[in-house]
Parts: sequence; C-alpha cells; structure tokens
Amino acid sequence: MLVGDPYDGAENLNYVGQYILYKAQTTKTQTYFTLEHVVSGTDESGNFGTKIVTHDLNNDGYPDIIVSSPMSDNQKGKVHIIDNNTQEERMVLKGLNSFDHFGSSLAVWDNYLAVGSPYSDDTCLNEGQSCGSVNIYRLNGFENVTLITTLSSPSSDSNFNAFGSSLMFATLPLDGVDTNLLIVGEHWADGEYPSVDKRAGIVNIFDMENVITADDGTNVMPSILTLGKGFGSAFGTSFALTASGNLAISAPLEGSGLAATGHVYIKSSDNIKYIDDLYPMEDNTQFGASLAGIETGLHHGLVIGAERSCQGARMGGAIYFA
Repeated sequence: MLVGDPYDGAENLNYVGQYILYKAQTTKTQTYFTLEHVVSGTDESGNFGTKIVTHDLNNDGYPDIIVSSPMSDNQKGKVHIIDNNTQEERMVLKGLNSFDHFGSSLAVWDNYLAVGSPYSDDTCLNEGQSCGSVNIYRLNGFENVTLITTLSSPSSDSNFNAFGSSLMFATLPLDGVDTNLLIVGEHWADGEYPSVDKRAGIVNIFDMENVITADDGTNVMPSILTLGKGFGSAFGTSFALTASGNLAISAPLEGSGLAATGHVYIKSSDNIKYIDDLYPMEDNTQFGASLAGIETGLHHGLVIGAERSCQGARMGGAIYFA
C-alpha cells in the first residue's frame, strides 16, 4: 500500500512531502501492514506525494511508482518516476511555467500517462488566463517516456477553469461499444451558465483513440461534455466507478447560500446519463471532496469523503459508504 504525505515537513514550514510504502501480510483472520520504505521529496514546499499512480515500466512484473510534487520549482510542478525495486528516481517530468501546478492530477492506462496542469496557460486563447491543460505521455521503459500530445479546455477563452484538476481513465460502453475514455475535470468552468462566472464545473470525456492519433491535441474535442448544475458547486472535483460500472462525479461545494453540503451524481455507464444522486443528511460537509471505488470481501461500492463533516468532531470529516 502506498500512502502520500505531501505536507510532511509542516513542522519546519517546508512541506517537502513524502510517500510511505507498506507491505500487506495476510493471515487466516486478518490483514495487517508493516512499514517497508519512506521516500522523501527534495524540493522545499514541493508537496511531493500529492498524487501517486503505479505502472510497470520495465516489465519485471512489479509496478513502479509515479508520484507528483505540483508545487516544486516555484509551482511549475514535477512528476517523478521511481523504480519500485530500489526506490530510486529514474526520470523527472517538469512543468513549463511558474504556477502551472503540473502534476496536480495523474492517471495511467495501458502505456499512457496523463498529467494535469490545471493553471497552465500554454493552450489558452490569451496569456495569463490559466485555463489548464493535460499532457499525454507514452510509457516505454524508464528511459523512454514521450510526450505525444497536450489537451486543452474546450472553453479556453475563460479564466481559471482548472481543466485537468482531476483525471481518470475508464472503459465504458458508448452507444453499446466498450470505449477507452479519459475523463477530465474542470471544476471551476461555467457549467450550465455559459459566459457567466458561475463556476458550476464541467466534466470532459475524451475518446482515447482520438487523443493518441491526433496531430494536435488542442484540437481534440470531448466526445461527451457533462455540465454542473449548481452555482459554484465545483462539479467534477473527483470521479470513481461504482460496483455496477456506472460513473460517480462529485460536486462538493454544491448547496444553497454558503452551505457547501456537497452532492455526488451517478451517471449510467452507457452514454453517461443521470440515473441517481447521493447527498448527506447534514449541511456544510463538502460531501464528495474525494471518491473511490472499493471492492473487498466485505464491501463492493463507493467510498465518499466529506472533509468538513461534524459527525465525529467539529469539521473532523467523515467517510461514507454507498
């Protein structure tokens, strides 16, 4: 088990960050974890360990570690590729400009790595808009990680959309055909309020076949665009697949007035239509701040974080199972 700790160093106000690798051991009655490695970042205020994914780059049968430090190098951001056998860094991918926050989100599928830079303005219509972008890399060993294209926000004429703030690969049936998709959150975009600064949020769903064959990724349009409905709801903050294969999308700031109660929408796997929604029984919880699908011997479903829930302690947070 890998655990990111991006705020390690807070006692010295340097926030270098680290990740911790635990080894699982199972008996007839329980599973327990023992500490195996602790790997620290090297950049002050880099928040190393913010996002972590794994992929076997050297084909030795063991997943290697890809970890981000989006605040490194004056917030340009970095993504570190680490050999799982030695815990040594083998390659570093870097953001281009200050405040890009390159590595704020990561996703891996097959031999492709997606890296979000939600405040990049490289693909915006005007300099300084910080509309966001997503780089797509082909993974072929530690020494051969190649940038193949960069995706941009379909609403690249707007400011601070945060395109690429969340990412997920999924295979879902579109029009009855299983399709490899890249799902990109843009939680500060205008959603159902075009040309009005409402920040409802947008989720962009790209067909990966179109992405990897494009000459210019900035011209690739989403196959499906799903729009947030609530004023300032941050729709698209997090995604997960449910046990039945449907897509869950969170809007943790949705609520009336200043009550950021939060909402999780469930969309059907075929053609991404609304079929259900989930919400908590208390206000101001930011229900849906994080999502994860879970499949264990005891539970098959959805785990929902509500980071400001007061059920246990004031703003102590809560975890819901659905």
